[in-house]
Amino acid sequence: MVLATYNGEKYLLEQLKSINDQSCSPKELIVVDDGSSDNTVDLIEEFPWKESIDVRVYRNGENIGFRKNFIKGASFAKYDWICFSDQDDVWCSRKLETISDYIKTYGESFDLFFHDFQLLGESGNHASNLKNEVLYTAGEFDIWRTIPGMAICFSKRLKKYFEYQSDLVDLTDCDSQISHDQLVVQFANMKSGIVELKESLIKYRRHDATTSQFMKSRRRKSLKELDYGLLIRKSLFCEKFILCVGDDPDLTVSKYREFHSNFQGYRILCFDTGVGLAVSNFLTNFFSGIYCYFGAKEFFKDLVNIMFLRITPKSGG
Repeated sequence: MVLATYNGEKYLLEQLKSINDQSCSPKELIVVDDGSSDNTVDLIEEFPWKESIDVRVYRNGENIGFRKNFIKGASFAKYDWICFSDQDDVWCSRKLETISDYIKTYGESFDLFFHDFQLLGESGNHASNLKNEVLYTAGEFDIWRTIPGMAICFSKRLKKYFEYQSDLVDLTDCDSQISHDQLVVQFANMKSGIVELKESLIKYRRHDATTSQFMKSRRRKSLKELDYGLLIRKSLFCEKFILCVGDDPDLTVSKYREFHSNFQGYRILCFDTGVGLAVSNFLTNFFSGIYCYFGAKEFFKDLVNIMFLRITPKSGG
């Protein structure tokens, strides 16, 4: 498992204890510290770890950011399955045992597992939880669904795709490289498929210092910013993804091609053009049957965009 840290002393000990107390102990714990100025590293090195856990601590010479930090840690992993860990969560005692049981059943066919979680405020009180399903074969998972890294366990078979991180953009921030969790989810979906576990196996701490793009992406935005900006980011992501992976025989990229070439472009026109042309584009695509693929939610969203959200895009997208 990989623990990425940066000035995390406030909540770190609770997380370290939850890892150490797992009913099925991790074989290794790889810690990559991104230049902490507090006692984060000392807390890890002085913690009374079980002898069965191989704890290795790496210190970055300069701050490289959480995206690269997690991938750097995962590149050091020796074993077949890798879990990401945030520094401020609390793992349920059966997290690794539960995941291991599913891997025994599905691990040969699927490259990534993720589970449910509970949201915690600073007080530690339960806030809410997600609803879940189970199995997605290659290409079936919603390519735009955000899965938080701390809920992911993935196969070392995906490590060969780490090289693409510098070429792909983040869905929540076009000025940044793709995050560690988005990277492995996208490639697992295109390579073999994803297993979603119904159990809540982490207590996820939400506070002002949280770096998770999962929570940041859920903050309220205006409808105009959310819809138009997200379309631009999705377009750029698809374009970059297709250019990077090309015709890799191990990957299923049809969804990216479908979205980028047949769907996304006309949706942007629904924002950019006059109402008459936008309605014409909308009806043409409606009768082509494309919404059978993308669903009723996207149909009604586009209808609202056309009728009410007339905006002029900024130059350069």
